[in-house]
Amino acid sequence: MTDASGWMKRAGWGSSVLGTGMLGITFALLLDHTGGAVDPVLLLTTILMVAAAGVALAPLARGRIRWYGYVQGAVIAYIAWLFLLVYTSTLTENSILFGWRLSSFGLAFLVGVGLSAGQWRVGLLLLGLTGGLSAAWGVAEFLTTGLRANGPLIDPSTWGAIHNIFFFSMVSVFLGVRPKAAWINVLTVIGMVLFSLALFSAYSRVANFVFVMALVFVVIVACRAPGLRRRLAVVVAVGVLSFAAVNLYSSASEASLHSEGYTLDVESYGWHQRTLMWRSAFDIYREYPVFGSGPGTFKVHYPRYRSLDEQYNAGNYAHNDYLQFLAEGGPVLLGFLVALVVYLVSVLCRHTVRFLEGQRDAAEPLLLVVAMGTALTHALMNFPLYQVQVLILLGFLFARVVALSEPLRSRLVRVRSAGLNIGALVMIAFLSLLPLTLDLVSQDLILDKNEVPVIHRLGDDSDSYFRAMSSLTSIRSRNAMNHFGMATIYRTSFDVARDDDARHSLGIAVALEYERGLEINPFHTQALGYYAEFLQQNPRLQAEQAITVTPEGLYRDAVRRFPTMVGPYLRLASYLRSVGQDDQAYDLLVNEALPWANHRSDGWQDARLELFGQIQREAMHRGDPKALERLLAAIGDDGTA
Repeated sequence: MTDASGWMKRAGWGSSVLGTGMLGITFALLLDHTGGAVDPVLLLTTILMVAAAGVALAPLARGRIRWYGYVQGAVIAYIAWLFLLVYTSTLTENSILFGWRLSSFGLAFLVGVGLSAGQWRVGLLLLGLTGGLSAAWGVAEFLTTGLRANGPLIDPSTWGAIHNIFFFSMVSVFLGVRPKAAWINVLTVIGMVLFSLALFSAYSRVANFVFVMALVFVVIVACRAPGLRRRLAVVVAVGVLSFAAVNLYSSASEASLHSEGYTLDVESYGWHQRTLMWRSAFDIYREYPVFGSGPGTFKVHYPRYRSLDEQYNAGNYAHNDYLQFLAEGGPVLLGFLVALVVYLVSVLCRHTVRFLEGQRDAAEPLLLVVAMGTALTHALMNFPLYQVQVLILLGFLFARVVALSEPLRSRLVRVRSAGLNIGALVMIAFLSLLPLTLDLVSQDLILDKNEVPVIHRLGDDSDSYFRAMSSLTSIRSRNAMNHFGMATIYRTSFDVARDDDARHSLGIAVALEYERGLEINPFHTQALGYYAEFLQQNPRLQAEQAITVTPEGLYRDAVRRFPTMVGPYLRLASYLRSVGQDDQAYDLLVNEALPWANHRSDGWQDARLELFGQIQREAMHRGDPKALERLLAAIGDDGTA
């Protein structure tokens, strides 16, 4: 206990508890965060991240701050560029969420770069506690279900990437720091065991390949130092025994039954599908060559570039973060990522040479770069850089790498008007967080999730609800959800109104709110369908000059934007039948929709079954054997391969 308290005292625990504590709490709250719409956890963690970065910049209040040259400036420029991309995005709502997600790398860096060695390791310990819980979660999942482990996250391969980072971070402490306290050595070994078991139970070909390559590099370099060979043997033994333990529980033949297994078969369909997705990502970039389509917009643009060969993916990510950065943020955003890789490669080369020359202090930055490199290499085949947990880890590790690699450039920069600077930073943080806060209120009111205390109760009173939504729509006029919410309010009043003039006025209000919302978010197929249905039910409104669309135009626009999804075809076919165009509807389903029946997308299983049923009934009624043959072929390819 004396060793522990002494170590914490030397680390400067008291002075660093605020920033590192907030970062640790943030990471813990994000344990099972898989993205999606704004929610209380996302808002809370974003506030904590901004506050933690603010603590790191608090020395501005005293008129001075430690500055690590161009690297720190580049990280701040990266965050600023992300927020610029929100305003050039093709879908602002998604880009606000993804802008905050991607900026977590820079915020974590700002938290960590000013910490002392001991303070930084306290922060790593806090992150490691949550990482260990996630690893134990995944290992238990693997043992009880026999399926690939992904812990509480969205994807086993990306989850494996996180544990690659943690494993080699523990290696950096075990080999590079070599603390005197025995309990720290024991803790790092336990961490290596847990993280390596979690990694192998994820059955990720890429994560395993990256692990082996990184471990081989560490062995080649570290074995040159006689004092590290025993510790290096422990690291290798942990990796080998963890792999063996997973295979003793689930043999190699059983492993091949998992969707990836341990092989790197370049002839497999998974590799071919990735190359097709990469091509689609590059095609998106070619349409938006300067700023990209906007952070978080790959999924909505992808259907227009998808090919018939790309069957078994939902299209959430490009499965190559470098190409997705290019598609969504243009050459500048990709340039930041490439610059990071180039910088780390230069640091790796510099410290490898120093280590081989006998300078043992080079071991820690060298191994931390290896830990970061596992995720940056993994990003060539998957999407780890779009997971907040990975970005926080990378940002925090990068802070230590910079602190160890740029000591001669570290200096204190005096700042004039410190109070004014602090006020400006607080105002920037407030204005940046305001859209997330308001959008969370909107979501709670419109979708009635009852997640935000007090706010959702406004829905109990119609007048209060209307005033709240009107205010939100005025303040956050660039949020399509607010306009769709107002359209719903007006449509409800339209349904109960009895006066013809009032109904007509309310009908125009409904249409204008839908049009404004679809102008902001033209990819919202559900709202598009509601609007088309409303116009179809009230054809008199189409005579109004202010209403510029028709039901058929809306349905066809959905098909144009999502040509690989069956749902829009079904809605268009239903409309065509309602206006007596049965032949066109049948031709649409058989010749345009059926080829895409087995392509994964949101709700694809239900849509394909509905499509099959409609084609079967119509083809039998028409006596069309060719259509039935094509239908049987599509049913045989059930999309589960």
